[in-house]
Amino acid sequence: MPKPGAAHASMTSTPPPHDDPPPRLAGGGAALSDIVQATFWSAPDGLVVIDAQGDLVICNDRFLALWAFPPDMLARRDTRELRLHTATRIRNGEAFLRSIPEMLARRHPGEFDEVVLKDGRVFQRLVSPLDLPDRPGLMIVRWRDVTDERRAQEQVGVLSAQMTLAMAHAEIVFWEADLVEGRFVSDTGPWMSSLGYEVPASGPTLRDWEMLVHPDDRASRATAWQAHVSGLAPTFEAEFRIRHRDGRWLWVLTRGVATARDAQGQATRVVGLRVDITRRRQAELQLEAQAFTDGLTGSLNRRRFLELASVEMSRARRHGHDATLLMIDLDHFKALNDTHGHAGGDLVLRAFVTTAAQVTRASDLFGRVGGEEFALLLPQTSQAGGLQLAHRLQALVRASPVMLGQQPVHYSASIGVAAWSPAGAGEATIELLMLAADNALYKAKHLGRSRVELAAAGTTR
Repeated sequence: MPKPGAAHASMTSTPPPHDDPPPRLAGGGAALSDIVQATFWSAPDGLVVIDAQGDLVICNDRFLALWAFPPDMLARRDTRELRLHTATRIRNGEAFLRSIPEMLARRHPGEFDEVVLKDGRVFQRLVSPLDLPDRPGLMIVRWRDVTDERRAQEQVGVLSAQMTLAMAHAEIVFWEADLVEGRFVSDTGPWMSSLGYEVPASGPTLRDWEMLVHPDDRASRATAWQAHVSGLAPTFEAEFRIRHRDGRWLWVLTRGVATARDAQGQATRVVGLRVDITRRRQAELQLEAQAFTDGLTGSLNRRRFLELASVEMSRARRHGHDATLLMIDLDHFKALNDTHGHAGGDLVLRAFVTTAAQVTRASDLFGRVGGEEFALLLPQTSQAGGLQLAHRLQALVRASPVMLGQQPVHYSASIGVAAWSPAGAGEATIELLMLAADNALYKAKHLGRSRVELAAAGTTR
């Protein structure tokens, strides 16, 4: 963002030094320009604006960090040299160089390609025309590090292959049900025996089976079953939990199809198969936990927090509910790490999450959004309620030292609070709320830490 009093220059062909104010984008009012500038320079992706010839116009710091351009190379601003440097970092550098004319000719936004670097990272390239009235032909290229996403996809692929192999040897039970008599007529006895139950001499009834279904799954299973029995769905398929006699809940996949129907179209006989998918569902839950939670603390990771918080803020706007956000930073955390080592720092982070859980509700969203920074979104909570909780949390942190060996380690937290209310004119977005709460957090740390500060009025607008 420009420093106070800085000239409002439009984009130039020379990127600003890191200590100088960035140039302003052309067009829009002052407030819009400030937002665009802040978005450009703080974006998590590498952003570069190029002209119709592919020459660099401006780029953000993330772009420079991704490609590690030497300072002297940037100073020369030789487009060919910059491209060659980029190509040397990519496994198929020649293909990258050949793709540039095609990229420059593209006039619609979207994903262009992905490149694999020699160090194993994967970057996604997205392009979009940026036709400004006074600068036609510009294009913005977004470089996004998708390494973690691609590795997660590979893990899912490996898991899928493993599960396919496992299912090839899994116990599959074929069943046949007589709906007129309300009984299974084949192959269900061994299955119920495997669940630890004695099988009636006359065979289990459909009711016997239904009573074993988990209460939370009964409605969805019954809906799928009735849809097929009545002829509304061509087949029956459902995944649900079944109670083992020892108390465990096992996941099963059941598929079936009617082989006979009466004059009214109601199924009278259904055949199908049933498979134990407990291991698959456990693996899916584990992958989901890895994708959505912070591995150290078990709280939401930054990406998942922003996704859920965005949905919650949309709900607040739609229903006219208040929402308050707390941005929390553990004070002097680097010094704590230096004194007690990273293992000690990790214990403090986990202890803080446990402490925070004592003052939060099930409906609140809590996530680790930085190294020692956390965010807490309080739906249907006013500014006054958010401030009250922030002070409670801060007092609880002070009163809850962490035991490192035999030594109690005291720590504190600084908290910035920002609130959105339907009575105000502000836009209900998590990005604006986080920006306001971050500014309040910065103020709390600047004034001596271990404080709660409220965002200035109007900063969430």
